[in-house]
Amino acid sequence: MSKRKKSTKKVKPTTVKVLKKYRNTVSQNPLLRKGGVHEKSHKALRTSAKRELRAKARDSLLRCA
Repeated sequence: MSKRKKSTKKVKPTTVKVLKKYRNTVSQNPLLRKGGVHEKSHKALRTSAKRELRAKARDSLLRCA
């Protein structure tokens, strides 16, 4: 009798992706990242500066007239 060869088909091992665990999951919430110091935007600061400049110009014109 002849001996049969075993199948040499390679099977890929399954890999499980391990996710990194965060220490505090609440701090990773994207909605909570908005916290911190609330400052005026650059546009708001520019607009208020323009408004003040126009008011000063208007007052100086009224005083001269």
